[in-house]
Amino acid sequence: SVSGGGTGTTPSPAPTPTPKPTPAPAPSGLALTTTALNGVAGKSFSGTIGYSAPGASALAISISGAASGMVFSANSSGITVGWAQPVAGKTNLVITLMDNLGRTTTGTVVVTISAN
Repeated sequence: SVSGGGTGTTPSPAPTPTPKPTPAPAPSGLALTTTALNGVAGKSFSGTIGYSAPGASALAISISGAASGMVFSANSSGITVGWAQPVAGKTNLVITLMDNLGRTTTGTVVVTISAN
């Protein structure tokens, strides 16, 4: 027969939830990192417009507002601006970046050429 001196079951503690791994920070957005370039009239000018495109593997670049004689080339570190015979004044380059992740940003880079 069963004796009455009960050995009740002790409730087991609630299971500890497994901690979720901290997610990696999402890449920040597409952005221009240069807002101004400076040069001197009549002296060959070269500058780099930097940008940030974290996670992107392709980038389309549109530039408007360029002065006559300005030339541009792009690589992974930025957009190089060249101007063999810059003239004094300010030029506002409106730059639009579009990446393969569907992000788009537009910004203005002011090129200021001082009189020599």
